[in-house]
Formats: sequence, structure tokens, C-alpha cells
Amino acid sequence: MFRAPLLILAAFSILYLVLIQYCCMANYRDPTSRFFDPTRAYKHIYSQERIKEADSFILSQDSRPSAIEHAVQTPVLCIGVATVARRGDQYVRRTIGSLLEGLSQQERGAIYMNLFLAHTDPAKHPVFGEKWVETLPNKIVEYSKSDIERVQEWETNGWYRNKTIFDYNYLLQDCYATGAPYIAMIEDDTLAVRGWYRVRWKHCVTSEWPWSAGRDRIGYISGYSTQKISSDGIVRAGRDICSGLSQSGLPS
Repeated sequence: MFRAPLLILAAFSILYLVLIQYCCMANYRDPTSRFFDPTRAYKHIYSQERIKEADSFILSQDSRPSAIEHAVQTPVLCIGVATVARRGDQYVRRTIGSLLEGLSQQERGAIYMNLFLAHTDPAKHPVFGEKWVETLPNKIVEYSKSDIERVQEWETNGWYRNKTIFDYNYLLQDCYATGAPYIAMIEDDTLAVRGWYRVRWKHCVTSEWPWSAGRDRIGYISGYSTQKISSDGIVRAGRDICSGLSQSGLPS
């Protein structure tokens, strides 16, 4: 008499438990879900894979010719990366590797890569002399002779704020001189996702901007994904953002 209801209840309970388990597995990284698990959500799953790809790409340069002729054309995008020696790991390798790994030949030809080893003596940077430095950037930016004495004084006295602002402007000017309609200034500890150019970049530059395009405009693009738990226990979720990107221009 009670067998059928018990079987139905048992089947429902099993199905319910299976669904709960599935939701825990499928939504543990979603901060808006009841099944969000902060103990697992922040594991660097994709980042670790991307790091391996970037590192392999950098190592692959060891077998390439020392001098590589990059296509001579007006680039669509100039990327500027300024870097100074860090204690421990030099993340700039992965930054350059992740930016260039996976690009098609046409995409690479549209990009002008400026690498700035921001020391008055570039040999002080641990990556100086590495094979990828010779093969991957379009240009290794160096201080002009007229600026070296001033920059050396900042280095000696620890005036890093002055030097950082100067380095940024110096690299920006060099990118502007390429004639590229777009300029991207990238930190030297950035990890770019695979397909960033064909997906994220093209989406940003083809979006509608709050102003008309023009070379006298400067904006910025901020692309990030972050999830943090605030002091009140609420998960604050960020998302990819394309904001205020415009055609390159320098302030008058």
C-alpha cells in the first residue's frame, strides 16, 4: 500500500541530491549563486594554463633567428610595455608572451610592440640579452642621451615617482610617433587571455564611444575580471569593461 509513495519519495530524494551536487559543481565560481564556494572559486585554473602557454611561447624563441624582420607598415595598435627589474620573478616575460602567443600573422602585423627596459643601463634588467627580447618586440626603447643624466639622478636618489611619470610619458610619445591610431599602455605584470585581440580589442574599438573619434582624444580601456568578498561578507563582482577608449592623441 505504501510502497509506491515510498519509491516516489526515494526517487525524488535521489534526484534532488544529484541536482544539488550538480549545482555545487557547476556554480561554485558564480558569486551570485547560492552555491558559490569561496574556498574553491579563486583557484587560478585558466590563469595557470595561460601562464604555461605564455612561458612555452617565450622558450620557443630560443630556436628562432636572432634578427627577425617585422612587417613594415603603419600599425593599427602600438603596445607600450615599460619594465624595471623586480625582486624574484620577472613577470614581463609572461606579459609579452601572453600578448603575442596565439596571434595570427595578420594580427601580429597590425601590432607594433614597444618594450622599454627602463634603466639607464638596460643590462641591469634580468631579461636583458634573453633571446625573446631580440625576436619579439618591434623596438627596444632606450633613454635618449640628453635624458640619461636626469634619470640617473632619480635612480640614485630613489625618486621613483618622478621616474615613473617620465617613463610613462616617454614610452607614450614613442608609441605616438609610430602613427598608430590606437595605443595601449600595458603594465609589466599583465596576463593577457588567448584571443584578446580578435575578441576583446575589436569589440572595444567598434563600440559606440561617448565622444567623436579624433587623434586629440585620450581615453583608457580597463579589462578585468575580479571577485572579492568585502568586510560585510557581500561578494563584490567585477566584469570585463571597455571604457573610454579612443584614438590615440597626446594632450596639448
